[in-house]
Amino acid sequence: MKNSLNDILGQKRAVRLLKSVLDSGRVPPAFIFYGQDGVGKMTSAKRFAFSLSCQTKTGCGICEACKANEFGEGFRVIDISDYFENSVEKNKVSAFRKELNTHSHAHDLNYFVVSIDNSDLMNESMQASLLKSIEEPANGVCYILITKSIDALNATLRSRSVLVRFSPLNIDSLIILSEKILILLRKYYIKYKPTEWLFEGQTENGKVTQYSVRSLQMVLKQAVKKTNINKKVTMHTLRHSFATHLLENGTDLRYIQVLLGHQSSKTTEVYTHVTTKGFDKIKNPLDDLDI
Repeated sequence: MKNSLNDILGQKRAVRLLKSVLDSGRVPPAFIFYGQDGVGKMTSAKRFAFSLSCQTKTGCGICEACKANEFGEGFRVIDISDYFENSVEKNKVSAFRKELNTHSHAHDLNYFVVSIDNSDLMNESMQASLLKSIEEPANGVCYILITKSIDALNATLRSRSVLVRFSPLNIDSLIILSEKILILLRKYYIKYKPTEWLFEGQTENGKVTQYSVRSLQMVLKQAVKKTNINKKVTMHTLRHSFATHLLENGTDLRYIQVLLGHQSSKTTEVYTHVTTKGFDKIKNPLDDLDI
C-alpha cells in the first residue's frame, strides 16, 4: 500500500516543508505538527515515517522498508492521554520515560519515528524527559509531536523542533456525493480497476498519470455541444449551477456558503453557528435527474 505525502489534501505548505527535509537528507531529531483536530497531522506523520526509510523517499509501498513499515517496524504512536488513566503523577512520568527509552534501541530501518499524540497534555516532567531524548537522540530516531495547542509546550522544546503548521482544511473540499453518481462510480471501478488514481490518464514511462485538467475541459466542451447551450460554460460554471440548484431546492443559504467556502462579512457568524449537522439531509441536485 502506497503511503505518499502527495496524497495529503489541503496541506501544501506542510507537505512542501516535509519534502524539503527528505530531499536534504538531513533529518532533525524532532518536529511539532500543530493545528486543529482532523486536518491530517497523524496521517502526515505516518507517511513521513514511511518516506524517511523508503528507498525512493516516496513511501512507495513496494520496497522492503515500506513493507517493514506496514508491520510497524519504523513507526510508533505514544498517546499522552493514555497516561492519564493512572492518577499517580510519578507513575505517569516513569512510564513515559520507559517508553521513550524503549525506542533508543537498535532498529533495522534507516529511521524510527515516534509520534507523540496529544503532546500538549504533557506535564513539565514529561516535557523535560522528551527534551533530553531530543537533545541526545538515539541513532535514526525522530520524534513528531502532535498537538492542537502549541503554546502548551515549553519554549525550549519548541526551539529544538521543526514547527510544521497544519492549516484548517479549505471548506470547499466538502462535497455532497450524489447517490446516483456513487452507483455509477462503483460500476466504473469494477470495470476499469484503477490502481493509482480514481480517474486515470495516459501511462507515461510505465507510470499512470492523473486525469488532466485539459481532458476534463474537453469532456465538458463535448457535453455542452450536445445540449445546444450557446453560452460560455467553464468548469467553474458547474460550481455556480450546483449552488443555484441547491438554493432553488430550499437549502439554507448558510449551508451553501459553507459548502462553497465563500468568505463575507458573515464569515465569523458562519464559523461559530454552522456545523456539519444537517449536511446528510442535503440532497444532491443530480439525484433529481433521470440518468
